[in-house]
Amino acid sequence: MQKQIVRELFQILELGGVILLFVFALGIVLPAPLPTILNVASYGILLLLIIGRWKHFAYVITTDKSLLLLVVFTVFSILWSEGESVVDAARGMIRTTIFGAYLAMRYTSREQMRLLSWVFYIAIVLSLLAGAFLPSYGTHVVNGVSSWRGVFSHKQDLGRFMSFAASLFLISALDKHSRWLAAIGLAGTLVLVKLSNSATGLLTFVFSLSILPFYAIVRQRTYRAFHLAVALLLSSIAAIVVTVNIQTIVVDYLGKDMEFNGRTPIWNLVIEKGLERPFLGYGYAGFWSSDAADEVLSRTWLGMVEEKGDNVDSGKKQSRGISHNGFLDLFLQLGLSGLILFIFNLSMLFARVFILVFATRNLEYFWMIVFIGINLVTNISDSLTILEANNIFWVVYVSVALSSSLELGRLRRKHKQMKDSGNLTVAT
Repeated sequence: MQKQIVRELFQILELGGVILLFVFALGIVLPAPLPTILNVASYGILLLLIIGRWKHFAYVITTDKSLLLLVVFTVFSILWSEGESVVDAARGMIRTTIFGAYLAMRYTSREQMRLLSWVFYIAIVLSLLAGAFLPSYGTHVVNGVSSWRGVFSHKQDLGRFMSFAASLFLISALDKHSRWLAAIGLAGTLVLVKLSNSATGLLTFVFSLSILPFYAIVRQRTYRAFHLAVALLLSSIAAIVVTVNIQTIVVDYLGKDMEFNGRTPIWNLVIEKGLERPFLGYGYAGFWSSDAADEVLSRTWLGMVEEKGDNVDSGKKQSRGISHNGFLDLFLQLGLSGLILFIFNLSMLFARVFILVFATRNLEYFWMIVFIGINLVTNISDSLTILEANNIFWVVYVSVALSSSLELGRLRRKHKQMKDSGNLTVAT
């Protein structure tokens, strides 16, 4: 009886530690000195979570060798990095990667979805309370427009994380056991995406919504090839329509200019700077604090000074230090070598998840596909989430990569056992 109580207490403490690590990875704005305390405590929490399972952890983290190679290459890149605090950034990235690996080791994919759902429920409630009752904390004015930021540092962060949460609730709503809770969560995320005035968040949500019909196709056993062909045809038609009408969509509906609010000049300049060190880049977290970044900052709005005010924000401070394209930022840091490594790992991950979806038709694997798509959309037009320290997108990417590798391995072993059993029966 006493052992059972101790075990249950440990499980509660473990869950509490996991929630705290998720909150830290979300980047929720906390009053000083809580961020510093949580930053230091996170290393101890991770150590306690893993120390008793280190053999199993070592096995799990090596199941996706290309991912491990990418992380190791990133760590070694600090040797040629010109950044001011690259060691701290690399340490944070390693911690974030370890947390993702721990989730893959400790929880099934379905359990990870539930954990994420509860973390986002907390973020939704806190953001609604902050925006409604603490406007000086939960809102700010960006480029003359009042927008909610909730418990995050910027409206784009709120929009990005809420659209991520919306994708999770959309998929969870397909499960009859959690339909009502998912619907409540989805309603909360949509309200916050609207209040944030985040075009990226809106686009991400629309992407999640548009991919849902594919799950219905996957679940059908008959005429699947025909349905997939029709879906691909309709997707191609939609892509052509969007391409032809891109100016109308960008300018009239999203309120952007054709340079995507000044992103195109930044992209052109960072490509030029990246080509000066094409193979190894400037090292992890090394470009934006180096002299090479001065030209980009001086010739674009990234170098503009933040406006002062109680809750007024020009949006420049959050934009400084990123190229608003995750793949370009990765190219700047790790060159073509790192970019190719990531693309290879991403391709292998997509192939694994695709096999799992069609082999099992389980909801959690379909959500993995949606997450991969969201990650791509986010990195094309917004900030870096690849190999990013203290970032929930990288935590989930690592957990998805390792979980899919583990579960595909189990599926193949099960298939082999069934095949061997069948051969033995025939031989008998």
